[in-house]
Amino acid sequence: LANDGGGLEVIEVEGHIVRIRYQGACGGCPSATGGTLRTIENHLRSQLDPEIKVHTYL
Repeated sequence: LANDGGGLEVIEVEGHIVRIRYQGACGGCPSATGGTLRTIENHLRSQLDPEIKVHTYL
């Protein structure tokens, strides 16, 4: 994300829900709600808990 001029902030973790907010260039990128979001969610599921869901704040 940083290589493309963006980033993310973890807003809140509640149970199996992780809420994030994209920053910089990532905020308006179409991939932010598609492939990038799925990649983040899949990584957290494989490392922490398969039930995790990632939601975004715009």
